[in-house]
Amino acid sequence: MSQVNDSSVVNNDQFIDLPVHLRVRKYIKSKGYVIRVIAEKSGIDEKRFYKIMTGKSRLTADDLEKICFGGLSVEPSYFFENKFSEIEN
Repeated sequence: MSQVNDSSVVNNDQFIDLPVHLRVRKYIKSKGYVIRVIAEKSGIDEKRFYKIMTGKSRLTADDLEKICFGGLSVEPSYFFENKFSEIEN
């Protein structure tokens, strides 16, 4: 299986293996949001937010809730549904 990067199209097979932090990052990018603003709205320190988005820091369930409800206004479950893969198509 090929590696997934930000510029690749996510198909259903790749979606299964895509870590949640990358799903969130792709969503942010697809909407044209600014990471700094999402971090601020989420109440997460900007440096830590960048580490989460790059996989250098673990994305906890609490972090995901803060990001989804505070920064993105989406349900956390969105990132676990197959319709997520449609944002790249």
